[in-house]
Amino acid sequence: MYDILARPVYDSLLDVNIQNPLNLEHPLAQGLIGFWLPLPSLSGGLKLYDLSLYSRHGTLTNMDPATAWTTIQNTPAIYLDGVDESIYVGKTGINWSQSNPFTIFVVAAAAGDPPTGYGTLVNAHSVAAAETIVYLIASSSTGRLHLWKHSEASLPTTWKDGNLHSFSVSHPAGANNGQDLLYYDGRPLAVSSGGHYGWTRTNDDMRIGSAVTTAHEWYGWIAAVMIYNRVLTASEHQLCWDLVRSGFPALLNRRPRFWPVVSEQAIPKMVPWHLFQQVSA
Repeated sequence: MYDILARPVYDSLLDVNIQNPLNLEHPLAQGLIGFWLPLPSLSGGLKLYDLSLYSRHGTLTNMDPATAWTTIQNTPAIYLDGVDESIYVGKTGINWSQSNPFTIFVVAAAAGDPPTGYGTLVNAHSVAAAETIVYLIASSSTGRLHLWKHSEASLPTTWKDGNLHSFSVSHPAGANNGQDLLYYDGRPLAVSSGGHYGWTRTNDDMRIGSAVTTAHEWYGWIAAVMIYNRVLTASEHQLCWDLVRSGFPALLNRRPRFWPVVSEQAIPKMVPWHLFQQVSA
């Protein structure tokens, strides 16, 4: 199922302790309230596991597991066709109101312009209303990174090159238009309000790779989605990007290794002890 050259990221994700996946002592585990990662050890089905402590697992919708689970640039990922495929998370309990801080961090690769005009990475609400938060990449020649109805920024022309990139936003508590912090590959972008405005909705259905039900689907690969209930610093945005490319070696726990403790009585004696003493003498 996976590219044999998927190293070292594949190796580091193959051995994750799914019973206790998150290293809570790592700084990037602080405030992490959603962490969707296509683990090789759990691939092949319709569930995309949330590795945070909240277990908000996603369900692959209108997707064939045989083609959805794949790799891109040696990194496990979910492929979406840009037509009607998405990952449904449902009601998360996350308070997305404008007065609360949060960060959305996504690693994805675009296969090209999505047929529906926009490609949605994360949508936090189930209604297509003015207060909807959607996290979009537009299909224009340069591309726009949106925290929809609030802030936007121009992306480099290379964002649709088929390679993995990180797209992330931090929203400070109570921020107004143009005050959100948007990042591309861990680097901050200049933000303009674009005439958008804030939101007040909370706890609607969340989707990965689609806006509302089947609208503005992402066309390409999604390798990681991380959501925080705090604002990440610029260096933390860069660190998240670095962790993805290395397979999260410090943020994820490995399965424990058990070495048997063998007593002398349990060791098979291939040669009788008295014969061994005679030979030794």
